[in-house]
Amino acid sequence: MTDEREARVPREVDEAWIEAATEHYRRLERCRAVLADRAAGADVTVRSGDGLVEIVVTADGAFRDVRIAESALRSRSARELSRTVLAACQQARTAAEWAQEKLHEQLFAGFRYPD
Repeated sequence: MTDEREARVPREVDEAWIEAATEHYRRLERCRAVLADRAAGADVTVRSGDGLVEIVVTADGAFRDVRIAESALRSRSARELSRTVLAACQQARTAAEWAQEKLHEQLFAGFRYPD
């Protein structure tokens, strides 16, 4: 009997809240798209401590370039150079994460959820 009564009682729908939530979702999606575009277009350059390796990565983590100085090929063993490249790539990944966090902070500063 309870189920029948509940089925007949119309539920109140707060149209204004639904509209606000929908607009909030659309705004959030627009901000996410802008973040993705900006992250893909923001380059971060990292150099190894010895300056022999340079890595260019986007804020979304895509590697754009790896540059190795000619002198590195003459002064380093393949193993040493590999370690230097790997360390620079790891630093570039960290720098890309930092850059993406900064872009996120800029875009979503003051972003509020609807009441």
